Amino acid sequence: MPPAVEDIPDEIFSAIFSLAVQTWRLFPEVFKTGNDFQDCVALIDISLVCRRWREIILMDAKLWSSIYILMNDPSAARLRQIAHFADVCFARSKDLPLTLAVTILHLDHARLAYPLMRLIVAQEHRWSRIAIDLVRPQDALGDPVPVHVTETSTDYDIDLKIAGGE
Repeated sequence: MPPAVEDIPDEIFSAIFSLAVQTWRLFPEVFKTGNDFQDCVALIDISLVCRRWREIILMDAKLWSSIYILMNDPSAARLRQIAHFADVCFARSKDLPLTLAVTILHLDHARLAYPLMRLIVAQEHRWSRIAIDLVRPQDALGDPVPVHVTETSTDYDIDLKIAGGE
């Protein structure tokens, strides 16, 4: 007779949750976002099944250390929401190395991505693998549309301290 679900060790559940999250994309994905942001954070979805699963997910820092963000034509409010979720993931991942991939398509104003980029750069010392792709909209001829920034560049400068280090 197979073991009851209650008898399965927490470590097995953590491994299953990790595999479930990783199969959403080739790159480990924690965020599943669409244009309308109706999809939730995958781990939060899993944690809603029962109290035990929630406790397992919240206690396993490895589950929160790989983040994939894909946004298409995001509003400022959506980018702030994503920054908040990234901050939650960074906190829950404790001090583990981070694997991050961020793709934002049709970004009209570079300053809109500033809160998210500032959070990511603050975790620079933890980066294991990182890829950031901010893509501007294109005009009818396929040429990039200039990104509109009205503030001076020093208002939104972000400096890397240890990029390319260990």
